[in-house]
Amino acid sequence: MWLECGCMSFLGICAAYDYRTKTVPLRAAVVFGLFACVARLFEGTLFTVSTGAGALMGLLFLLAGKRSGSRIGEGDGWMLTVTGLYLGLWGNAELCLLAVLAAAAGAAWMLAVKKRSLQDQIPFGPFLLGAYCLMLILQATGS
Repeated sequence: MWLECGCMSFLGICAAYDYRTKTVPLRAAVVFGLFACVARLFEGTLFTVSTGAGALMGLLFLLAGKRSGSRIGEGDGWMLTVTGLYLGLWGNAELCLLAVLAAAAGAAWMLAVKKRSLQDQIPFGPFLLGAYCLMLILQATGS
């Protein structure tokens, strides 16, 4: 329960910042990352391969964005690093896949109605939040 609330709070804060300013507060990533570590420590799951690999996945996104100069922002990498601590490898992979699919659909819609062009950047945080909400709904319904 603590992990779900922490992850939802983190993604909510980041989505709001990302939507308004196209930035992610690094302070939130540090605070919620530490919260995830403490919660995982009390659960006894901090030092599992899945938790480490989930965080590593986000760090790889961070590195890929810096090295390639691609459209992957630094904030996106930090968000995926922290969510990896909360969700583990497979949960973070599911979150990332759902968010990328939603972002692609959202970008296609924005292009179709001419609200955006191909040069515009769209915030990824709201799509991560939406994907996490969908994951929680599917988990609650047993799907």
